[in-house]
Parts: sequence; structure tokens; C-alpha cells
Amino acid sequence: IIAYLGWDHYFNRLVRFETLTAETIEIQLPDGSLVNLDAKSEISYNKKDWEKKRQIKLSGQAYFKVKKGNIFEVQKFNWLLNSG
Repeated sequence: IIAYLGWDHYFNRLVRFETLTAETIEIQLPDGSLVNLDAKSEISYNKKDWEKKRQIKLSGQAYFKVKKGNIFEVQKFNWLLNSG
């Protein structure tokens, strides 16, 4: 499992943010979109493919202010929300 996670991080350039209990952060994505990540939450995205596929994986709760551009997708468990 460790080798797989390392492979994914190195070659796909996975970017990940995580908050602790009672912690919130604001994250600026490569396209200028903003994410307010609530406590005990996590997001990740592929930096390498961001220009052609703006896709976020979310665990927990977050609020988004999305810049215009390609379709913006948020994956959480087995549902997908997109705006375009």
C-alpha cells in the first residue's frame, strides 16, 4: 500500500489538504477558485491534470467559490457534483 500511495503522489502529483478538529482553512486552487475546508475534512486533486480536468475529491464538508472555466467536479463517496 505504501508503494502505491508513493507512486500516485509522485507521478500524478496528488495535492492533499486536511483539517483537524476545530480547524478550518481557505485554499486557493491553481485556477484561482477558493475552497473553505471545514473541520475534520479533506480534499485532494491531481495537480498534473488540473488544467484539463478540474476535479476534487472531498471527504467531510467544504464550501467552494469556483472561477469560470472547464467543468469543475467534486467527488464525494459515490456521488459527483459538477458545474460548467
